[in-house]
Amino acid sequence: MAEYKSAFSSQYSSTDFDVGRVTPYYIRDPVLNVMLLLKNNWSLTESGVATSDVSFTTGWYDNSLVLPQITVTPAYNRKNVMECGDKPLYQYEDTLHVNVWVRPLQDSGRSLGQAKHVEYILRQEVERILRSGSHIGITWAGEPVNVEEFIYIGRWRKLDELNTRPPLLRSMYEVKDNYFRETYEDA
Repeated sequence: MAEYKSAFSSQYSSTDFDVGRVTPYYIRDPVLNVMLLLKNNWSLTESGVATSDVSFTTGWYDNSLVLPQITVTPAYNRKNVMECGDKPLYQYEDTLHVNVWVRPLQDSGRSLGQAKHVEYILRQEVERILRSGSHIGITWAGEPVNVEEFIYIGRWRKLDELNTRPPLLRSMYEVKDNYFRETYEDA
């Protein structure tokens, strides 16, 4: 049986899935699902922004990892009763933060400009994936689960740390992950 660690309590790296330690998409973990959606649909191939050059994690920014980084972390969640009666229906909305982190190679105006360009390219790719992969198929043991799930970008903002040396460029997306179930889950 595959190992399972909650993304809310432990940090995953995308390499955990490359070597088969964790089987993706059979657990109801929006943080993990969005991180895998980004990594598995990454189409950039240029040096510095290819899948092998970008670290995808479910934890906070890590100085020891390769930059650039794409991090997915939980923010908050909400549960609503949509229908009552014999067959109740519940809506779950998990809000996640998808951060794009880029640091210039050296402390100079030219490398800062290059880092801003790399960050822009990464942000465009994150937006493309989140918009095109907005309907996630969930399976359990190879069979579809009775879940309707979709994600969308709520808003984004720049959170650059330009006073540090070298500067750290950061953009944060607020991503909403909505799904519906006929049972109540207490997360």
